[in-house]
Amino acid sequence: MNTGVSSAPTTSGTYPVYLRYTVTTMSGTYPGVRHYSDPVSRGSRTSTAATRFTVLRSQYGFPQSLGCVEMPFANAQHLWPYTPIGTPSAFYREVVVRPV
Repeated sequence: MNTGVSSAPTTSGTYPVYLRYTVTTMSGTYPGVRHYSDPVSRGSRTSTAATRFTVLRSQYGFPQSLGCVEMPFANAQHLWPYTPIGTPSAFYREVVVRPV
């Protein structure tokens, strides 16, 4: 999965799903960089705009979104039936502690 970059981190907390869609287009602007308009599938939205969805990426597993939670299609397709509207969704950022 991917989460938000440092300038647009994924919001931590637990929030209910209020919107679901099978296919849509997400668009916006990366801070000071470029506009994007990406087709996505199997999306679930919460009040914090943290969203679980599929967007085609060459790699997953590190922050590269504007706060959304992204995952490969197979993962999103598996999760989809278990996240109807009202489902609590928990988002927690990983804290990495490095030795001094």
